[in-house]
Amino acid sequence: MSIRDKILAVTNDTPSEVIHIEAWGVDVLVRGFSLGAKDDFLTSVYNPETKKSDIKAFTVGVLIGTAYDPESGEKLFTESDIPVLKQKSAAAVQQIVDVGSRLSGLTDDAIEVAGKKSFSTTSEELDS
Repeated sequence: MSIRDKILAVTNDTPSEVIHIEAWGVDVLVRGFSLGAKDDFLTSVYNPETKKSDIKAFTVGVLIGTAYDPESGEKLFTESDIPVLKQKSAAAVQQIVDVGSRLSGLTDDAIEVAGKKSFSTTSEELDS
């Protein structure tokens, strides 16, 4: 089996981590985004007019997109939870966002590059 075939045969390579949120007294399973989910997410939070990411959309998007119930594997939050989530401890929410960002490769550099590159970018341009 070729290296390519081995890589493509892996069905679940998305990293995850269970963290304890002391403020809420619960454990949360945090899963990184897949490549497709990460691309969709970055596209959704980037504003081409300002050439910046919307920090509010970023925080909520990572929270909703990466937080899961560790027992059932179900997503914890949906967009309908946003008004209530905005009332929650910023420190507690940030714990999930920090881990979700790290597991998804959402570094400051990755976000900046995502804003500069379009889907029509060639591999040579990405190397520059």
